[in-house]
Amino acid sequence: MGKIRQTVSVSKLRKQKQVFASFVTKASMRTSSDPLVLPQKYTDPKDIEVAAWIASVFSFGNVKSFLPLLHSFHDVWHAQPYAYIKAQKFKKDKFWKSAYYRWYTSKDILKMLESTSVILQKYDSLYHHAKYVFDASNKTMQGFLLDYAQAWRKVLITKSRSRGLLFMVPDPTQKSTMKRMLMFLRWMIHSKKPDFGLWTFAEDLTLWIALDTHMFQFAHQFGWTKDKTPSMSTVQEISENMALVYPKDPMALDFVLTHLGISGQCKHQKTSSCPSCPLKSICNHA
Repeated sequence: MGKIRQTVSVSKLRKQKQVFASFVTKASMRTSSDPLVLPQKYTDPKDIEVAAWIASVFSFGNVKSFLPLLHSFHDVWHAQPYAYIKAQKFKKDKFWKSAYYRWYTSKDILKMLESTSVILQKYDSLYHHAKYVFDASNKTMQGFLLDYAQAWRKVLITKSRSRGLLFMVPDPTQKSTMKRMLMFLRWMIHSKKPDFGLWTFAEDLTLWIALDTHMFQFAHQFGWTKDKTPSMSTVQEISENMALVYPKDPMALDFVLTHLGISGQCKHQKTSSCPSCPLKSICNHA
C-alpha cells in the first residue's frame, strides 16, 4: 500500500492535535447505540469474542435495524454464545431457519455460524485462531488483516458464493475497506474502554480505523485524505494521520468522531449549529 501520503500541513496537524487533546477527553464513550452492546453482556473472554464477531458481521445499515436483532441473538443462545455455537446447537434451533438481515439469507447466517463453530472446534477460541494467523503473518496490520480475512474466507466461502457470504468477509485485496473486520479487531485488540483488549499479541497503535461513511467525511473535513472513493490505501492514510493528531489513542478519536456523525450532531456540511461546535476551528465546513 506504500508510504503514507502527506495530505495535511504541519501547522494544521499541530492545531488539530491541540483541539483533539481537549475534545476526546470531554467526549462521551457511551455505547447504547453501538453494536458493542452485545459483547458487553458477557464476562467470559470466549463469550465476548464470539458475540463480538457475530455483532461485527451484522453491523451495517441502520443501527436501529440491527441492534434489535443482536439483542435477540442473546436470548436464542441463552446467554452462552461460545458453548452454543461451538456445539452447533443452532442446527436444531428453528430461529435460524427464518433468520435474515438485508441480503443475508438464513442459509448465509447458518453457514457463518457453522464456520465459526469449525474454528472454535479446531482452535478452541477465536483468540487462539487469530494468534495462529498473526504469528504466521508478517505481524503488521496490513499482513495480519490480509491473512486473517483469508483464513475466515477459507471456511466461510466453500461451495456457495452468495452475495451474503462474500459480504460477511470481503476479499481485502479487492476494493473493500474491511470496515466490519477492522471494527472487530479494534474491539479485541484496543486496550482501553469501551473496547475489550483481549488480544494482547498485537499493539493498539498498529490498528487501522474501521472506515464508515462518517469517518470518511470527517477525513475530508479535516484534510486527512483527498481520495474520492475509499480504499484500503485510504484507510491506512487516515489511520496514520489520526495517529499524528491524537497519538495518545487514535482509536478513541475514531470512536468519538464516528458517534458524532451517527448521532447526527455533525451533518458533514455547514449548518446553523457549526458556530457552537468544538471542532469549528479545524473543520473545512465551519
